[in-house]
Amino acid sequence: MRFAVATNCTNRKRFKPIQALQAQHVPRNIATEVADEWVRRVQDAAPVSTAIELYQGRAFAEAKKAANELEADLYVVSAGLGLIHSKRKVPSYTLTVTKPSSDNILRRCTDVTSPELWWKAVNASFHARSFSSRIARSAYDRWLIAVPTTYYRMLRDDLARLGDDDLKRVRLFGPRAETASDVVLEKTLIAMDDRLDGPDSDVRGTRSDFAQRAMAFFVQNVLAGTPNGDVASHRKATAQLLSKMAWPKVVPRGASATDVQVCKKLDQFWRRANGQSTKLLRILRDDLAIACEEKRFRRLFHFVAQRRGIQ
Repeated sequence: MRFAVATNCTNRKRFKPIQALQAQHVPRNIATEVADEWVRRVQDAAPVSTAIELYQGRAFAEAKKAANELEADLYVVSAGLGLIHSKRKVPSYTLTVTKPSSDNILRRCTDVTSPELWWKAVNASFHARSFSSRIARSAYDRWLIAVPTTYYRMLRDDLARLGDDDLKRVRLFGPRAETASDVVLEKTLIAMDDRLDGPDSDVRGTRSDFAQRAMAFFVQNVLAGTPNGDVASHRKATAQLLSKMAWPKVVPRGASATDVQVCKKLDQFWRRANGQSTKLLRILRDDLAIACEEKRFRRLFHFVAQRRGIQ
């Protein structure tokens, strides 16, 4: 069987973008004009690497691992570049539609406030086929799509244009079911829960990489045994596996700590965690019972890494 894996882009990138490719520097205008200006800047910029080399972080690493295990083509869903193959050469950039960031492109649009409308506008400016069209015209037997709820909302209207036969080829990971009338979720979602972070799981992590860890769990434990299975059999097998796994322990909210105190703990336990951010966050929260929000943790982690001379 031929597989394709698709995952969302990441804010963490190997190369720093030029100013022109920071969304905050695009002039405010209606969405179609903003998209045209953004695409012009992307096309004028020099590529810095392939997409697979550009994006960093646990979530993207899990998607790469799943694609390698399946010998699958890997695609990236990017609000700035559209749907791109991981081997495509691209420039570095900062653009988002999901965060309260100065580089949220929706802040530059005077008439569009939803990620799904931006997705439509930027694909039109690239003269690119829709995601649904790419799936429908492809020769892949299965598309495995791992995206968080925020990215799914951006893609939902696009994916909803797929016919029943093409939806049967899709397995979706990450979003939580929102309404009973969502046809895409009804026909493609392989639902998982917080037992992925319990003591019996070997893919524990953070909320930001849940979708990709869910896909990795599915590839390793379900798809390997039933590659030709339909969505019903895949859901049943996944549910049976989860039923044998324990839920994570509910721990009291961690004590607060200053940035200086958190940095000291990161230094203290750096070698124990082999410098891995996910393990350090688990040590802070689970072993030391210190509360640390993920965005704050990333900032302090990078500060400590730089202080230790690590890029």
